[in-house]
Amino acid sequence: MIVYYVRPGDTMTAIAQRYGVTLEQLLAANRLPNPDVLQVGQAISIPVPASPGGLCPTLSLGARGASVRRLQQLLARAGLNPGPIDGIFGIATRNAVIGLQRRQNLEPSGIVERAEWQALGVNCARPPIPPFPRQPGQRPPVTPQPPRRPAPPRPAPTPPAPRPTPTPPAGPTCPDLARGSTGEAVRRLQRLLDAAEYLVTVTGVYDQATENAVRTFQSEVGISPTGRANLETWLSLGESCGDLPRPPRHRITRVINNIRYTLYTNKAVYRPGEPVLITFIKTNVGTQPITLNYPSSQRYDLSIDLGLSGIEVWRWSRGRSFNPVAETIVLQPAEYQAFQETWNQSSNTGQDIRYPGRYILAATNLGTRQGVSVEIELQPAVGASEAES
Repeated sequence: MIVYYVRPGDTMTAIAQRYGVTLEQLLAANRLPNPDVLQVGQAISIPVPASPGGLCPTLSLGARGASVRRLQQLLARAGLNPGPIDGIFGIATRNAVIGLQRRQNLEPSGIVERAEWQALGVNCARPPIPPFPRQPGQRPPVTPQPPRRPAPPRPAPTPPAPRPTPTPPAGPTCPDLARGSTGEAVRRLQRLLDAAEYLVTVTGVYDQATENAVRTFQSEVGISPTGRANLETWLSLGESCGDLPRPPRHRITRVINNIRYTLYTNKAVYRPGEPVLITFIKTNVGTQPITLNYPSSQRYDLSIDLGLSGIEVWRWSRGRSFNPVAETIVLQPAEYQAFQETWNQSSNTGQDIRYPGRYILAATNLGTRQGVSVEIELQPAVGASEAES
């Protein structure tokens, strides 16, 4: 059983179709006074049985549900375009899966199995994340363990072998660049900017256009817009820099159908209760106007999922009212829409988030049903003495 929160334009029939259940099953799970009248943000229980395969279920064209939504988020983070992150395994998601399979030299079947999940970074052997939220005083479920056999007698300890001298890490391959720099590193930087649809020509010369592109990129992903390509800029562009940490997980910029989506938070790791500042920008990077058709006055939506579980803990639109009249907006070339919201680490039910770990923030453009997602981390609570030190 999962919980879905009503969006503008939803009906019980549409919700049933989205999750692959019958209307009768949905009505039986929700004793509503009038199922023909739904309120935006209203909680609906979805009687979806657990998918076979645990963390790594087999999925294919036509599948629906939280596992598909989780798959779409992972594909988007891997730089593949699964289409709308809506929990529906459609043609766009299948094409993204085939792209992943070709990248990993797997059979391009379009079917997601254990190998595909592992290629996306999922540890299929780990136990599932406990359900959220946990009620006060409730203990997590205990997995039964087989009876232990008596341990065999231990052999006499042997002296430890000398440890090999560790190989020094590879040096940085992402040099600090600025106006006047030249060479292959500048070309590599320009190729990354060009792939993200920033106005730059690959010449190997760090000219004014390159500086402007770097400055624009830095502004859009929350970096100080110095115009210099420093290490943080390289990592935010997704570049591998030797054995340095992987690119920041709380920033992303990606172009889909001539719209550049930028999503970032002000930090990657948060203390309990610390506000999360969210920025979402959509920019027309094409040469022609783009028409966006919105079903209501709502332009976007934000949601927070618990790790890779697909369990939604917060949605920005829940409890908010929007004008139900459809609206059309034309986004001119270089024009953008920017939105900023704050998540105060509370759940859809108003409870404080108390489960530390990774959370997935997704932003959706309701004019195209496209979106991007990033990852943030909530730290566990500490004692008062530790917090003061």
